[in-house]
Amino acid sequence: MKERRIYYGLTVIAFLMIGVLLIGCNNDDSPELKPGAVVEFNEDLTVITPVSITVTASVLGTSGQQVEYSFNEEDLGPLVWQDSGTFTGLTANTFYFFYARSKGNSTHKAGKVSMLELKTTVKAAGALANKPELVQGSKSETSITVTATLQTNTGQTVQYARNDVNLAPTTNSSWHDSGVFSGLEPDSTYYFFARSKENDTHQTGVSSEGLQEKTESEDDPAKEDGAAANQPTLVSVSANSVTVTATLINNTGVQGIQFARGDSSTGPTSGWQDSGTFNGLNPNTTYYFYARSNGNTTHNHGDPSEGLAVLTLPEGISGSTFSVLMDVELNNLDTLAGIELSKSSVNNTFTIQMSVLRTAFESIIVYLNNVNVFDSKADNGDYIIDAGTLDIGTHSLTLEVKMAGNALPYAKAVTFRVIR
Repeated sequence: MKERRIYYGLTVIAFLMIGVLLIGCNNDDSPELKPGAVVEFNEDLTVITPVSITVTASVLGTSGQQVEYSFNEEDLGPLVWQDSGTFTGLTANTFYFFYARSKGNSTHKAGKVSMLELKTTVKAAGALANKPELVQGSKSETSITVTATLQTNTGQTVQYARNDVNLAPTTNSSWHDSGVFSGLEPDSTYYFFARSKENDTHQTGVSSEGLQEKTESEDDPAKEDGAAANQPTLVSVSANSVTVTATLINNTGVQGIQFARGDSSTGPTSGWQDSGTFNGLNPNTTYYFYARSNGNTTHNHGDPSEGLAVLTLPEGISGSTFSVLMDVELNNLDTLAGIELSKSSVNNTFTIQMSVLRTAFESIIVYLNNVNVFDSKADNGDYIIDAGTLDIGTHSLTLEVKMAGNALPYAKAVTFRVIR
């Protein structure tokens, strides 16, 4: 019995000793494992992109340990350790905290975090800018205004720059938020550029292709006078655009034609352009358009022509639709200008049909010789011109239509003759 007790006692002691040994082997503070080596970040090897950062560290000494890495978005210590120093899925323009230590192995404990490195991912690439465009009517002898758009929506705005040669400026001081360039030399060529402006999430974009423009020339007493221009004629009109054309009187053969628009019947001193098309206009608004000969090496630019008043169409009606309503459905009102109504003829009337117009317009008013003779709000049916009631001679007829919501009407006028 005594021998059995001794046997059991020895067995318990053996198990306790084995447990102590096992616990000791798993304890980082075990004297059998040497302290982990110190690591040091190699900052020159850091790689930063908009969505990732790669950091590199080296183990100092000869412990034979490898480096492991971790990071956190706040200075709260490492999260999960990994063997790679590359961290992906990051947010552009955001600060992160990176950690490194020597990795524990069979002879050395994991080292203490030797250094805290603060890094930030770079901003995303800036949006590409389209080539600038000249703002219509902005060119003068000393100023030019351009505008541009970005190809992608990054929340960035546009910056502008100019140069005397077709090379985008490289200094930030040359770039401005405004596309207005003043203080230029007359009759001089400049190149204009656009780029996206740096913001919180995106870098400054690369420069666009350059736009070449030349300022207006000053009158030179040594040059010949420029040819005079005829009043422009209308080519097309819509709610937001007008196109005109013109010819020169006593054409010198070496001068071209320029066009400008204004808000009054006084010829403009600036805003001349080679194209007769004007965009960005307001609907239902009267504009005046002018022509002149452009200046060159031998001739000054000519004086502005007589202005052509054009009323843009109401909003929502295209030129073709308006033409149908104003011509075809009005029994070809334009033909009234090309006929003579005879007082003695049986067919001495001209009918303006109102049925279709009533469905499209809020009001229709007819003026005969500047006298209101028909108002769709008060008069029913069509309007009939009766030559038997008119004097022999030339008469004017104006048709005025107005759409709901439009402040101003659109008017069309013709003249016709009444004969005996």
